[in-house]
Amino acid sequence: MPNFALEQTPGGLALKSTLPELPGLFLLDYLHGNLGYRLTPERVLHEPLAKVIDHHAWVIDTTGGLGKDGLMLAMMGCKVWMCEAHPLLYPLIEDAIKRALVDSYFNNLFTHPDKFKFFPEDAKNILMRLLDLPKEARPDVVYLDPMFPARKKSSLVKKEMQWLKAIHEVDLDKDNFKKYVVTSETELFELALKTATKRVVVKRPAHAPNLVASPVPNFSKAFQSARFDVYLT
Repeated sequence: MPNFALEQTPGGLALKSTLPELPGLFLLDYLHGNLGYRLTPERVLHEPLAKVIDHHAWVIDTTGGLGKDGLMLAMMGCKVWMCEAHPLLYPLIEDAIKRALVDSYFNNLFTHPDKFKFFPEDAKNILMRLLDLPKEARPDVVYLDPMFPARKKSSLVKKEMQWLKAIHEVDLDKDNFKKYVVTSETELFELALKTATKRVVVKRPAHAPNLVASPVPNFSKAFQSARFDVYLT
C-alpha cells in the first residue's frame, strides 16, 4: 500500500499519508494557518532573509520546498523565479497558488511575470539556460536552502516541516510516482556561482559546516536557527 497519494478535497489538492506517525491530509495553504500567518508583506520584512538579500534583486530560489522562502522574497520586493521538481511537491504548490489568487495581493503577485514565476522543474535546467547569457540577462542572486534535519527543540519542527521531511524520504517507486532527477547541492552551488551576477546565498543550520570546503563564504549572517553564507560573485 502506498504511503502517500495526492487527493482532491473540497479545500484543494492535498497529500494523503498512511504513515502512523503522520496521519491524515496535508493541504498547502498560503492564505491561512502557519504559512498564511508568516506570509504577509509586513511580517516578511522582519525575516532573516530580508537581512541578507537586497529587496530589489532578481532571485532564483533553486530549492522551492513548500514555497515559503520564495514567496517571502517576492513579498520583500524581489523578482523571484522559484523551482521545485519533486512530484509530490510541485502539484501542491501549483494548487496552492491557484487557490491564493482569490486574494487581491497574491493575485497581483502571481499574475505579474516581473514579480514571481514558478518552475515545476529541476533548478539545474533553469541555471543552464541562463549560464551563457549576458550579465544583464542573468539573476542577481541564486538562493539555495538544502534540506537538513530540524533540531528536536526547534520551532521549525512544525507540521509543515514534518511533512516536508517525509516527502523527501518517500520511495517514489513504491508510491507509484515518477522518479525525478535530483541535482546534488554541490552541483547546484557550482552552477549558481557561474550564473549569479552579485551573490549566492546558502542557508545552513546555525552551527553546520559550510556546504563546500572551497570557496569559503565572503561573509555569513547567523540567526537563532539558521545561518546564511554569502558568496560574492
